[in-house]
Amino acid sequence: MSVKPDIVLCSQLDQHTGFAWHNVISFLELTSSAHSAQLRRNITRKAYAVFMSQPSRRFVVALSLARQEFRLHIFDRSGAIHSLGHSLHRAADLFTRVIYTLTFGSPDLLGFDPTFVDPTLSPSILYRPRSAPTLQMSRAIYVRETAYTVLRHIYVSHLIWGRGTSSWLVKKGKKHYVVKDYWTHKGRKHTEEQILVKIKGLLGISQLVKAWTIQTAGADETTDWLRPAFLVGNTEFKTRLHRRLLLSPVGDPLVQFHSLQELVSIFIDIIQVHFVLVDVYNILHRDISINNILMFICATRWAAAMHDQEEQENVIAEKKFRRGLLIDFDYADVLNAGKQGVLSGDRTGTVPFMAIDLLREYNSPSKDFTHTFSHDLESLIYVLVWICILYQAPNEIRSDRTIEQTCLKHWALAKTSTDIRDLWDQKVGQLSTRSVLSEFTPYFEPLKPTVTRLYKLIQSSCDSGDKSILNHAAVTEVLMDAFNTVTEVSCGAKNVKRTWQHLQKEPAPTGSRYYSEGPNARCRVM
Repeated sequence: MSVKPDIVLCSQLDQHTGFAWHNVISFLELTSSAHSAQLRRNITRKAYAVFMSQPSRRFVVALSLARQEFRLHIFDRSGAIHSLGHSLHRAADLFTRVIYTLTFGSPDLLGFDPTFVDPTLSPSILYRPRSAPTLQMSRAIYVRETAYTVLRHIYVSHLIWGRGTSSWLVKKGKKHYVVKDYWTHKGRKHTEEQILVKIKGLLGISQLVKAWTIQTAGADETTDWLRPAFLVGNTEFKTRLHRRLLLSPVGDPLVQFHSLQELVSIFIDIIQVHFVLVDVYNILHRDISINNILMFICATRWAAAMHDQEEQENVIAEKKFRRGLLIDFDYADVLNAGKQGVLSGDRTGTVPFMAIDLLREYNSPSKDFTHTFSHDLESLIYVLVWICILYQAPNEIRSDRTIEQTCLKHWALAKTSTDIRDLWDQKVGQLSTRSVLSEFTPYFEPLKPTVTRLYKLIQSSCDSGDKSILNHAAVTEVLMDAFNTVTEVSCGAKNVKRTWQHLQKEPAPTGSRYYSEGPNARCRVM
């Protein structure tokens, strides 16, 4: 990141650049001005840099010195704590003790995770759980008592506050898994673990291998333990619980599809999986987004759960298409007679892909509002639009414009309540004008008729108030037509290492091989 600290406490210096956020233990912000909101913003930006460079970091401790007055700042997944100011001269003893603690304190008291072993850090912060029989000399992450070798980091949430999800590609022996590390709301009615246990064995969803609530001093680790007693339970801070899941299979990012037909096929798969979740398991995902849809190699032929998909299955088998994989069930809920509405402050989706109704209710939700399956399907359509506008080929972001220069600017940058209202207004306008179609890159031109029909479904649903119009069968019918008729466009994608023609010449896969590729890759499955 471009931000630079004033004074840092580092584990070691990078041999090439000297300074790297990856090695920062803590930092000190200096200013001759009085303590201000701008100073806090600067400290927050630098704490963000630490979290982004150290995905396993639990919290960050920083110090500020403004006009001879020092303050302590702690950032974690529930928010920030800023201490009162103390005079550097009148409280010199306290200042000395703070510096001593930051320099010689136990790593876990400075925000490092004792269940994550990283030998790239200095020996002073290389440690392990007591249960570990030997010291790991390669990066490893623990799930309960078992250490898994970390192959690479594949995802990090770009927010300090919230779930703070990090995902790691790991292996144990010859088997590969994904470890999902995150901070969920404590007291959530249905946990992700419970949901995954309920739907275990369903093709096209993450399979839970093992789950663990991280322990600190024999108790479940939450964000409460950093807070003074008078702040625990404060409505400004939502208590978050540190959880870790071991999952399989490992998948490709959706944007690494090899052809338009394969892309359409993945969307059909996700709709089929979503239909079974709703119709059979009574579960609603509630967070359909581009990061929560992956692809994976599946040797098992899928049952044609909906209307006449046998021919599609034959094409998938013949062309060796990968299958859709729906992940991240932290916001999923169990449907019942009294379906749960969108509660105030309870986020039920990823903003760029939220349905129009959800955006309208985002700031002031009505008590009788319900998040339905049609809202998830609408989000899925927005994922397809996102890809068609921001990518010029498989796994290749368009080079002629930035996202700020497209109609998706407000989708991506909406943060405040005003932004959300503006995004709602823009999506309503795009629904009637179909203006998104004019910004499709040439490679995705063949999908314009498909998106036009999908937008008509959304508009009919919104105009009539009948959400049943936007249903699994209707969306599947549109996508099946595209699957059977779409024409491939030559794109010369420089980022596709293995072309579609090469893939056709290879024998059917009997296993999976893994390697990383590109800055946006979760992992690569071959």
